[in-house]
Amino acid sequence: MKQDANAKAPPRDENIQHRIVQLVDPETGRLTEPTPLRTILAGLDRRTKYVELVSVTPAPIVKVFDKLAESQRSAEAQYKARAAARKAIQKEVQLTWNAAPGDLAHKLEKMRQELERGARVDLVFARKKNQAYLPLEEMQARAQDIVDSLADVAKEWKDREVRAGMTAIFLQGTGEPTTEVSRKKLVVHKGPKPKKQKLGDGGTQDLYQD
Repeated sequence: MKQDANAKAPPRDENIQHRIVQLVDPETGRLTEPTPLRTILAGLDRRTKYVELVSVTPAPIVKVFDKLAESQRSAEAQYKARAAARKAIQKEVQLTWNAAPGDLAHKLEKMRQELERGARVDLVFARKKNQAYLPLEEMQARAQDIVDSLADVAKEWKDREVRAGMTAIFLQGTGEPTTEVSRKKLVVHKGPKPKKQKLGDGGTQDLYQD
């Protein structure tokens, strides 16, 4: 049998099954003398306020609540719960050190969207198979460029992991979108320039070395 969702909610107004109650004074927080419930209800603006039973020990105790204020508190609690849920989301993005500018821009935009939602994103730079190892200083510079370009929507929440040819960066999104003006422009590190290789017929072709 399905239970009513409000079955465990404290009774309000006429649903309070006590004729005589004590009211928590909204100004002092002290209990008033025992008073008929109907007298308390008669003195309220029922459009904006309600009475709720908050205790039955040692005697029935009620409190007056403002409907608008309670609604705002409920909305704030729901917002915080949603924000916490967003922060629990964790994504991983993998890039090679010489990622093509178009692929890099696409993945960074996806990362930005997740970070603006408040998610965590693990960014992993790895060496492509058969790719020469980059100097440590160059890897650090490229990784820092990425972090700087996302600084308006994220911050690093734990230390980076650096191993041979690999760097992992752990970003926590702020949960707030940013404007185009505040974004730092990313300097794209392009791969090596193509060398010209002579063909048998006297022509040339581009030879890329990654």
